[in-house]
Amino acid sequence: MTRLKVLLVVVLMTSGCGGGSETAAPTTTTAAPTTTSEPTWTSDSTWDMCLVTAPAGRSYEWLNHETRMSLERQYLEIPRSIMPNGGGTTTAYAASREVDDHVALIDGFVEARCDLIVTIGAEMTEATTASARQHPDVDFIGIDQHHDEELPNLAGLVFPEDHAGFLVGALAASATLTGIVAVVLDSGTEPSSVAYGDGFVGGVAHVDPDVEVLSIVHPGAGGEPNTDWGATAAREALDAGADVVFGPGNGSGRGVLLEVAGTGFDARNGALCIGAEADDWLQVIKARRCLLTSALKLPNEYHSQYWAPDRPALIKQFEDVLDLPAEYESGSSYSTLTLINREFLLGGTPSGGHVGPVGLGFFNLWGAHKVGVPNRTFWPSDDLKSELADLTAALWTGEVATTTAPTTTTAPTTTAAAPTTAAAPEGPPGGPWTFSEQVNEHLVETTVTCRTSGLEVEYRLDGQPIDPETTGFRFTQGAQSFHRVVGAEDADGPDYLFDGGWWIEDRTNDVSCEPYEGPVWEDFTDDSILVTEIIWPDTYLRDVRCPQLASGSVAGDCVVGFDYVRRATVDGHLLEIGFDCAVAGVGEAWWVLDGVMVTNRFYHPPEFNYEDYEEWVVAPWRDLYGDTVYDYVAYVHWSDDEVFVFDIGRVKIDLNLEAFTEGDNCVLLDWSTTEP
Repeated sequence: MTRLKVLLVVVLMTSGCGGGSETAAPTTTTAAPTTTSEPTWTSDSTWDMCLVTAPAGRSYEWLNHETRMSLERQYLEIPRSIMPNGGGTTTAYAASREVDDHVALIDGFVEARCDLIVTIGAEMTEATTASARQHPDVDFIGIDQHHDEELPNLAGLVFPEDHAGFLVGALAASATLTGIVAVVLDSGTEPSSVAYGDGFVGGVAHVDPDVEVLSIVHPGAGGEPNTDWGATAAREALDAGADVVFGPGNGSGRGVLLEVAGTGFDARNGALCIGAEADDWLQVIKARRCLLTSALKLPNEYHSQYWAPDRPALIKQFEDVLDLPAEYESGSSYSTLTLINREFLLGGTPSGGHVGPVGLGFFNLWGAHKVGVPNRTFWPSDDLKSELADLTAALWTGEVATTTAPTTTTAPTTTAAAPTTAAAPEGPPGGPWTFSEQVNEHLVETTVTCRTSGLEVEYRLDGQPIDPETTGFRFTQGAQSFHRVVGAEDADGPDYLFDGGWWIEDRTNDVSCEPYEGPVWEDFTDDSILVTEIIWPDTYLRDVRCPQLASGSVAGDCVVGFDYVRRATVDGHLLEIGFDCAVAGVGEAWWVLDGVMVTNRFYHPPEFNYEDYEEWVVAPWRDLYGDTVYDYVAYVHWSDDEVFVFDIGRVKIDLNLEAFTEGDNCVLLDWSTTEP
């Protein structure tokens, strides 16, 4: 068998379907098998592939997902391409949840007689090497691992961060208007961090040596490179005039992106941002105002984010470089991870270190995450896309080196970490501020203006003012009001949903208005809330709940179950919302602050027989709103000098009799676990 030492990207079409697998659907596990009894899901006639994923986190979430997708594809393809006359494949997975539990998970898969064990993350390097040494009859692949010891049954697959940094640098140099770009790094000594930085500097110089590069590096003392430090470093870059900022750090990256994104009204320098090691369009939603793309490690080159031409170049041209063994069909080639796996399966020893591909994700069409406007619109030309595709190939073949010397760099920063605060909107103090999006080829606009009479909102569809069926609301105490600017209009096709975000109106002196971004909520289903106290004068309960908390009762906590629970932490306070869906939207909801139920949303269901629902409830609503109507459920609580915003979000209610009578008639559009 050909011994693969450096694997380049190979992406060709696969064909055919079906296969000769004798096994059932892939086996999925959440913990490695711990029994020594005869396994029921592995067999001498099957190729059993087992994966131990890294603990969840920014640096490994993408690799976990893409590696699993690669194994699932191989589960389908190996039987028809390599085992057409019998045999088959199985897959199994175990998730590492704590620092040291991966050893037991690897051992469990060895006991289960897996043929191939794949592990992810540098933290598993030592355990993977030790297990490969101890079990020479099992093959191992370590993703993102450099192994000091070479064993015939052990292969490492790493991804060249300098290539990724080089591509990002080339893109940044092409997108800058100020002639200044920046990279923020977690470390000046850790190999992957250094590689990202060196590659970025080289990529900028490759495109335009006159562009200045600011390299801002965590000093290594005074704390970890967390999101607060990332925000501080990003501000330093913006202060120095940078208008493209790259944040590849596992610790600081999120803070870099959020700081460059700003509030939606303070686009300093019209700055763009670029992430790494995760699809930040999904991971850091508030960064969409500035996000250009993300640099990604790609163990599964079938992923749709590969360039063609705005994906990494097709790699048919690299077939001769790889010297593929005859066993691989001429009409099909496979991902880097697949090549190593298949060489093990065919009896080869593809041991040692291998290089996997990196690439740039989708270029992003900007949204403003409900509040504000994009920092700057930049869409790469076809020529730039082709240039980046060619550069991807040239980096693989070595035609382009990643160590081009920079024109200028800055010294590492020693700035101490500091929390970030949202800036007030720039421009005219009273606005107007317009939030717009295209829906079904129609322009939907929400305009907010701060006048002497207070906050004013106008909704427009294709430039024409309209009066939506439902609109927002406000909560007021003293001179302060919190407005939720939303609207909805029923249409023949998709409904039109207007969204201007949360706003604070203050009348202490003159009227002032500024946007407000609430906390990040975590969503749970079928959960409960521990309530230690109830503010009874502000509570309206239809049924008896938590009698032990009533005045004069024996003291005791109360655990209340709900279909849905949201939690967030604000300045050290725990905010919890518990609620159920009812016949027409959200039913009763409890707003709980640090265990204290401060008030609730009272719910009284319609008291009609089944036969009367259509005539007295459903039909009148449908005549007024159409097939659907939208509610927005939230509550603002003032406590001493602090304000807490409880936000369930927009709720879609289906106005037909069947949905009403089923009693669970609400689609939570802002809920992370419920599809609209």
